[in-house]
Amino acid sequence: MKRKTLLDFDQKLQELAQSKDGVIVGYVFVSTPIKVFNIEYYRTNNDAYFALYQAIVGLLELDNSISTKAMSALLGYAEVFIRKIVKDLISDGCLIRDELTQQVSVTNRGRDIYLDDARGARKERVTNSIILDGTTLELLPKEFYDLDDRLSIQERYSDFPARPLMQDDPVIQETLDYIQQSIDDNDFDYALGEGVEDIVYHSSDDRALRGPMILFVSTRTQGLKKILCLRGQETEIPTMRDKMQKYYFVLKDGSLNHNSGISRNSDVAKSAYYFSRNDLATFLSKRYSLQGDRWKSDMKDLTGLEPLMITEEMFDNSRNRQLILADIKDRCIKLQMSSKAGELFIEVTVSDVLFKASDINDQILEWEANHRNQAFTKQDLQFILSIYKETDWRYWLIKFQRMDILEYIDRSEHFKYTSI
Repeated sequence: MKRKTLLDFDQKLQELAQSKDGVIVGYVFVSTPIKVFNIEYYRTNNDAYFALYQAIVGLLELDNSISTKAMSALLGYAEVFIRKIVKDLISDGCLIRDELTQQVSVTNRGRDIYLDDARGARKERVTNSIILDGTTLELLPKEFYDLDDRLSIQERYSDFPARPLMQDDPVIQETLDYIQQSIDDNDFDYALGEGVEDIVYHSSDDRALRGPMILFVSTRTQGLKKILCLRGQETEIPTMRDKMQKYYFVLKDGSLNHNSGISRNSDVAKSAYYFSRNDLATFLSKRYSLQGDRWKSDMKDLTGLEPLMITEEMFDNSRNRQLILADIKDRCIKLQMSSKAGELFIEVTVSDVLFKASDINDQILEWEANHRNQAFTKQDLQFILSIYKETDWRYWLIKFQRMDILEYIDRSEHFKYTSI
């Protein structure tokens, strides 16, 4: 079965499905609640020019009357560059200039950052933020903090309950201790920088994280598996551990959507979709331009991963038979959500007669692709049909709604043009 998608599923996702002994039947991008902790802390300063800044502050601490020209000679840098650094240090509050004497002196902040060795490493005080699971306040897996591929953080979705935090809530300090301990234990900075110390809480925001994907994989031995992925790799979000298993696709007003993980049914983990008989009939009627009602007699609810039966009654009542034939060729219907937030592949099954029709139609389309500057003749069609032991080329052209070919053959057979 062909499995092309909006993403043309990259190799990582294909390999993930294969590792589960399965094939991809759909995916949906989800938004999950997060807490954005706004914090302040010390971290190691990795500025390449830190030593130069430190030397300038050190010289001014020894002699605040030293000129930028003298510092330039001592340090081996152009004076214009030294003047710019002094200006930056003043703007940062590490130096201060006396308006009367124009002498530059080192502030307590400057000493703390550049001259105080009590911390055993060069440190700077910074403000930053860190994302946590919005329900449990747990750190997310490391891949969520990869700065090379920033995540999309949006306004909080209303269907996720927010966990309010007051400034004196004891859970705040517990969370800060947990963050610090996780950094120390895992030797990973969670995008905060190296040498994180003395974390202080300022505020928090309730947001939603967009980017994780639920991958629907049909396996040979374990049925349907719903796998949470990020950037093609299996991952985990505490809030989504149970909720993701309740996601499935639905049809509404003839269009594909998902249920946002809202369901009271305990069996939904086994389902990739649920289409009621009426919703399915509405969808098929719209997709294939079906006429009448007789074709609806075989309709039934589709739950789980059951294939959809395309009947000869549907085919004969369709005004878009070429689309039906294309779906039969692909062995599935490819449905994309209007928001492009997901895609689903519904396996289709048909009678032997429709399989034969699909094959004959493919042969005609292939002939047209290989003979772009030629038109079909009756002999060409008779040759194609002989492969299938069929002879009535006119019947098949009408069945495929290829009136363009039929009209051309009839014109060439019955109308002869001569010059006067």
